[in-house]
Amino acid sequence: MIGIAQLVYVIPALIVLRLLGRWELIKGVILGGLITGLLNLGGWFLMQSLG
Repeated sequence: MIGIAQLVYVIPALIVLRLLGRWELIKGVILGGLITGLLNLGGWFLMQSLG
């Protein structure tokens, strides 16, 4: 569920940052999203292996 909620604010933020030309900040937002997604995926796999 966190993935969907994250997309709700990340996509508009990326659009605004692109319009402002803030490329370094765009890279940081994307990197943060990837890290969050990977941690979420790791937790999901852990819960699946325990159940």
